[in-house]
Amino acid sequence: MVDEIAGSPLTQPFRVRVVLPGAQDEIGQDGVRAYRIERGITVKLGRDGTFALVARPWVRFTPFGVPATTSVIVEADRFAPLTVTFPIAYDRRTIAAGPVPIGATVITLNSTASLVAGQTVLLGPVALPQYARVSAIGALNQVTLDRGLLSVQNVLDPVFPDGFTLPPPVFVALRRLPVTISGRVVVRDTAANVSTPVVNASVMVTDFWRTRTDVVASPANGAMTDPTPALRQFAVSIVPGALAPRAAGATADTLPLPSTLDDRTLAGPVAATDVRVVVDRRQNLLPLPGPIANRLLRVDADDPATAEYQTVATVQPPGVAAEPATVGFELPLLLPHRAGARIERIDPGVLPAPPLALALVVATEVGDCCLFFDAPAAIPPPDGLRIAGGGAVDEFQTYLPLSAATDADGYFRLPPIQRMARVALTVDDGLVNVLAPIEIDPDYSEGEHRVDAVYFV
Repeated sequence: MVDEIAGSPLTQPFRVRVVLPGAQDEIGQDGVRAYRIERGITVKLGRDGTFALVARPWVRFTPFGVPATTSVIVEADRFAPLTVTFPIAYDRRTIAAGPVPIGATVITLNSTASLVAGQTVLLGPVALPQYARVSAIGALNQVTLDRGLLSVQNVLDPVFPDGFTLPPPVFVALRRLPVTISGRVVVRDTAANVSTPVVNASVMVTDFWRTRTDVVASPANGAMTDPTPALRQFAVSIVPGALAPRAAGATADTLPLPSTLDDRTLAGPVAATDVRVVVDRRQNLLPLPGPIANRLLRVDADDPATAEYQTVATVQPPGVAAEPATVGFELPLLLPHRAGARIERIDPGVLPAPPLALALVVATEVGDCCLFFDAPAAIPPPDGLRIAGGGAVDEFQTYLPLSAATDADGYFRLPPIQRMARVALTVDDGLVNVLAPIEIDPDYSEGEHRVDAVYFV
């Protein structure tokens, strides 16, 4: 595991937890909620941010059926949790000549490459699996077993040797948790020893470098001022964060997200990652393939810091408008929400047709609060954002540019910043004074980084 910004192995303590299929916790007989424990896979932690998963694949994952995978959640202090999925790759062979009757000790495979005498093989069917040891490898891909077959083996039936090839190491880039840059802009009269706040000054991120490598390679120009215009990027902040992982190349477009058409409340608390909620009334809610105007909801609408847009997939059971319903979302909830939280139904109007205006140039993970796009002629004003493609269904966000204005006392607070090694801040008092860009390396060890700007007179 490496620090995404530094590019170096993780140095602080970390935790790796195997994600079990289905619910991750359960209520015991004593009424206490507890995490389910994975007993078939052991996590071994190593030096320099390394870990390994140790298991007996035949015991923990059936080779028959769909390809097996296992997922883990990696956690470290001041880093965003990250889910990593590993495939379980079996050495799969097939019966090449058959049917082979019960009791036979010789089978013909499609390949005997790398098989050796004494090796164990697993044969089907699923309902009656059989383990046998290889006695000899013959010509024309024939294999002699140390015991007779318990079941008929037909052409193309799978056979699994117990030899496994270690996959290459996976490099996992952990993201730092967001940081908020805040501070004060003042005019300093050194002769009178007086500082006067600058009201309504603009503080804006006018350049950024995503990694330490970028800073070293091009200290004079970051992503926003790349000498090649086609390579320039800009970033926006979204709160509370991305709902789904997406590959670079996903598209996005701005659109107005007007206010409430009607609302309802949560009938009970819900946890992060839940995909179903119970609402007190089903008024005007439609499942897929209903129009988006009836399926776009804003959960916890009274709290801007936690409000998230979700699209309805299912509404169960059938009923009248005033009755409660269980609503299934197309994407998991990002945050937990309390019972009684208000849920708005939003009408986004007619969605724009593809191709969309912006392209995502950096892949995202769940919870990312900064999105990086290719640079348009002008950054669009704050509004709603629809993100499409990149391996996930459409999601809706409210975004903010990375800028702020000072208040009556000269204080400012930028939207959360993430995944940037260095930022350049430009301060403009709105009159004639513009400070040269202030370059800072955000301190991600804390949730807030203080930066003050001073005009001297």
